[in-house]
Amino acid sequence: MFEGEGTLEIEDERLVIRAGESIVFDPRRMHGLVNTGNSEMRYMVILTKE
Repeated sequence: MFEGEGTLEIEDERLVIRAGESIVFDPRRMHGLVNTGNSEMRYMVILTKE
């Protein structure tokens, strides 16, 4: 996460992600990211092949 704050939901788990933090998870799991901060959220998604 470059800027802002968001809540990442991975199946039934919720994680707050803030600027400067990152997370790695299995993209085959149901997931979504919502901006829960007071400003614009900027982030990067990196996908890799196995």
